[in-house]
Amino acid sequence: MIAGVLGLTACNANKSEKVENNGPKCVRPMDSGVDANTLKDCELAAMFKHTDVDWKNNKIHLTFYGEDRYDAVEISQLAKGDTLVYGGNPIVVDSLRNDDGAIFINGDIEEGGALLTPADGGTYRAKGFDEHSLYSEICTVDLPLAEGFRLIVAGDEPAAPSDTVCANQRAYYESLSESSQDYFFEINTRILVEGGKVTQIRRVWIP
Repeated sequence: MIAGVLGLTACNANKSEKVENNGPKCVRPMDSGVDANTLKDCELAAMFKHTDVDWKNNKIHLTFYGEDRYDAVEISQLAKGDTLVYGGNPIVVDSLRNDDGAIFINGDIEEGGALLTPADGGTYRAKGFDEHSLYSEICTVDLPLAEGFRLIVAGDEPAAPSDTVCANQRAYYESLSESSQDYFFEINTRILVEGGKVTQIRRVWIP
């Protein structure tokens, strides 16, 4: 069952808004477009730990995430005094700098600012430390594991081959160290859901 959907608290509205007709704006990430009540066929960033896997009943407890994207038009209209919801927190814009398309707000991340980079579909992507995208929680949900689901785990080095496991997944997973079993989170993990069942768990290598 759905356990909850994250709601950002920084802006009062559910979408970007102008406080007054000519007043400061509050710009927040676009809606993920995912209906948390009908997760049938999708591939999403997710997080889980070893305690979330119910091998006896072939179920898994997942927290799904959406990448923080902003409408490019709204970003182009940002001005000093506006508020940007970034990483779940409000940032009042004091300065903006465009560096080959990348938007630096209030200096840089290290200075308590924000970094946005161009993405597809007329959007900007929120970036954090190490150039990783920022994500917002969509929901937590229990889903069945499909028979023969694929478990793909990247190697310890970028050039190392991934392990692809389609049988005896439990034995493989439990052979990993506990820290590796818990190293499935939104930055490196994608869950494929088909027909309401998890058909693939894929963990990629990240620096």
